[in-house]
Amino acid sequence: MSEALFNIDLLGDKKLQKQLNKLMAKDQKKAVNQGLKKATAMVRTVTRQQVKSSGSGTGASAKAIKSYKIKAKGRRGFVGWRVASGTREDIVKHGGDPKILYKKTTGKSGKKQGYYPAHMEYGYSGRSGTGAMERAFKMSYPRAITVLRQEMRNFVRKVMKR
Repeated sequence: MSEALFNIDLLGDKKLQKQLNKLMAKDQKKAVNQGLKKATAMVRTVTRQQVKSSGSGTGASAKAIKSYKIKAKGRRGFVGWRVASGTREDIVKHGGDPKILYKKTTGKSGKKQGYYPAHMEYGYSGRSGTGAMERAFKMSYPRAITVLRQEMRNFVRKVMKR
């Protein structure tokens, strides 16, 4: 029997916790990792829908929406995934206009600054943000927990059959 690497009390499933603890360390990490990735993919889908429904899902916003990615939060000994907006290059690749990706010029040098997805989310001078990513996370949290629990159960069952 392996030691418990993860405490999944948040999921409220004691049976799953016991089954997870019986797995080897690498299988425990894989179960949590796969579950989190699927749950994050569902959150990304909801985020895209929220940005579209907030009235900013046309033009440049549509290009930014297509660039949303699922990225691993990489650190040694840490398992996590997040929804991230793409880089400027990703947005241009999806058909965005490079000129609108910057919102203002500053300083004597006239250097262009700003980042379009951040302006959409948080706003800038003269325009309030949509807050769509935050709203999507709050909306999809219960469903994400359900997806995480189900994916972990499926993985544990599959490993236990070996």
